[in-house]
Amino acid sequence: LCQNRRRKVKKVIVIGGGPAGMFAALAAAQNGHSVSLLEKNEKLGKKIYITGKGRCNFTNLHMNENCYYGNSEFISRLLTEVSAKCVITEFEKYGILHREKDGYVYPHTNQAATVVNGLCHACTQYGVTIYEDCEVEQITKKKEFLVHTSKGDFNSAYVVLATGGKAGKESGGSESG
Repeated sequence: LCQNRRRKVKKVIVIGGGPAGMFAALAAAQNGHSVSLLEKNEKLGKKIYITGKGRCNFTNLHMNENCYYGNSEFISRLLTEVSAKCVITEFEKYGILHREKDGYVYPHTNQAATVVNGLCHACTQYGVTIYEDCEVEQITKKKEFLVHTSKGDFNSAYVVLATGGKAGKESGGSESG
């Protein structure tokens, strides 16, 4: 009944070192893959430092589909599947304790650096190789992906694009993704 099947380790490249990129890198690494995280800025999580006026409100206890633009049915389903409690639990797994004020959830320290440091530490603990100041120039795919960057070329079986949007140009936001 209990078969010991080994999953083949795949190389995964995650492009973008914001919270989505770090969580994607962690998920892949926790599933036994060899992960490289590429960030064009000089440090991971640069936009995190400016969220919530530097305190990083990472979720809200009062979120609903009316808080977002777009397909309200999809958003409602997503918020049901990934509740604020789920988000809090995920952050706690990486040592990021929380506090709440008026429904906004912040790291217990009230400092965005706590979130960045916790996620960076978790990436290191799970063996994610981090490349900062590493701009992706081109991605091609034949049998595998070839990612051309300012720091050389990377091959991988999978690429996760988590580059965010163009908001916050002063903190690295662009349309490059």
